[in-house]
Amino acid sequence: MGQLLDIKQGVCEISSKLQQGNLIFFTGSAISQFHPSAIPTGRRLKAALISGLFDSLSDTRVKSLVKQRVGLRRISSLPFELAMERIHECLSTYFFSIFHFMNDRDCNSVHLALARLLRFTSSRTILTTNFDCLLESALKRLHNQPIVQHNELRKISNYKVFKLHGSIDDFSSISATLASVGRGMPRHISRRLSQLLSTHDICFIGYSGSDIDLMPFIKTCAKRRIFWLLQSKRELVHINDFIRELNPCYITGDLRSFVLKLQHTILKSRAVEQPKSSSLPYTQLHLSKWWKISVPLRMRLYVLALLYKQCAMWHQSGEVFAAIERSLPPIKSMKSRLMRASLYGKWADVEYRRRRLKAADNLWDRGLQSIKGVRGRTAQLFRGHLLNDMGAAYYKRGMFSDAQRYLLQAKDIGDSCSSKLYKDNIPELRGNNFDNLGLVAYATGSLDEAESHFQKAICEFTKSGNVVMKAVSTIGLVMVYTRQGRNEAIQQAENAWNIIEAFGTLEQRAVTACDRGWIYYYCGNIDQAILWFKCAITYAVKSREPLIATEASTQTISLTRQRFPFSNTERDFLRGIALKSRVNRQA
Repeated sequence: MGQLLDIKQGVCEISSKLQQGNLIFFTGSAISQFHPSAIPTGRRLKAALISGLFDSLSDTRVKSLVKQRVGLRRISSLPFELAMERIHECLSTYFFSIFHFMNDRDCNSVHLALARLLRFTSSRTILTTNFDCLLESALKRLHNQPIVQHNELRKISNYKVFKLHGSIDDFSSISATLASVGRGMPRHISRRLSQLLSTHDICFIGYSGSDIDLMPFIKTCAKRRIFWLLQSKRELVHINDFIRELNPCYITGDLRSFVLKLQHTILKSRAVEQPKSSSLPYTQLHLSKWWKISVPLRMRLYVLALLYKQCAMWHQSGEVFAAIERSLPPIKSMKSRLMRASLYGKWADVEYRRRRLKAADNLWDRGLQSIKGVRGRTAQLFRGHLLNDMGAAYYKRGMFSDAQRYLLQAKDIGDSCSSKLYKDNIPELRGNNFDNLGLVAYATGSLDEAESHFQKAICEFTKSGNVVMKAVSTIGLVMVYTRQGRNEAIQQAENAWNIIEAFGTLEQRAVTACDRGWIYYYCGNIDQAILWFKCAITYAVKSREPLIATEASTQTISLTRQRFPFSNTERDFLRGIALKSRVNRQA
């Protein structure tokens, strides 16, 4: 564990670095929770959104289907960024009306103190993940200068506010941030941020450290000393692995007290008059009324279905999708056809994961039928995604000829769709398509063909900026290389796994851990193969993936018999996983 400082020691350390210009602040949502700003933290905003969503369904029969208490608890455990991404995906423009309450809020004593610290020290930049514009307002009030906006930068005189997650004065920046969740930092932001992290000490205040994209990037790029403010020593027990890996110097104490004492120390050394501060508490946010007034019922149900899907609550998600279908209007326009295609595609994925294979096939067919005869690139894009999902499902069932047929149809659509409007979506579709074609070719023994497909998938994911899927395809390519006897590519698999472990879903970790087991098996390193197959079992059980659990547990039993004396307990445990997974697979 890193060094532990109290507030007095922390203020002394930070003030000297600020005056030398060697330190910059990194702020999170907790700095805006105090009066008169009274903006809830990310955790409270997420809790208010989700509880408000459940409360807004109180007058419908859907509430009896969704098991409110279990669903509320499971969905509330989602990371803030993932929950916001799912809600934004469903609500689109409705989503941004949530943030209107921030427009009439005023900066508090913490914002003003941070602005004075920039003014009276050699530090000129502050980093923040907040959507609000209160830091800019505080700087503008002190300097009486206009705010100059340039992408993620806000300049007031010679001072800069670097907004990593976007801002409410530019909703497109928030939209871009949410669309890139799980894909790593955007290139234009990562370039500037890496320069700051490598040349300055960083002091984190009011920040949770749970950002799945930002924290691994900070770990990679931070070269100087890191300070992290905690409310009390008890928080040391609950800090996440992202923060532990940074090994920061912890400062324990109240956030407001720390910033105001730091301001007092700096201003006292410069003989500047001390400002007065307010100490009123923050206010709670209730959003059930917002859901009822702003968002139609069908859209609310769609949000709920996707949140359940994100939490692997397949039964509840399927029930809500069924309720949405009953409320759909008759097919009269292209918009209604596309709406049905999107619904059936996501619903089919849920039914497939519930091992209701006939129901999933039927839903995919209905999705294709709903846009049959519809012209235009949008309909083509929906059709391509449906065919690609069907091909991936048939591959997992071992029906390789059917999988290849659907995937080649999706490939033809990806080749024919070219438009500036879909410059982000087409590489994503083509990348997924080539990755699945590579898996089918690998499974049928066509290694040269698989190598070509995986290389094309990596190129497409590079264009779309999806670093996780690029890493997944890289591991597939390394599997091909090891089958061909080219073991020098194992280091590529190690680098790809680091990305998947940081950004990937549990399912992606399970698949790639199993693939790494096969890589070491083909290299002749049985000990490492066993370790990776066991790792795959752990992730497969957590993500409820019986096919991967069956493959990994069966292979673990086979290899362990060859290498080690096998305990009865461990053998029975692995056999139980394999048997249970086979039953789920056949159901």
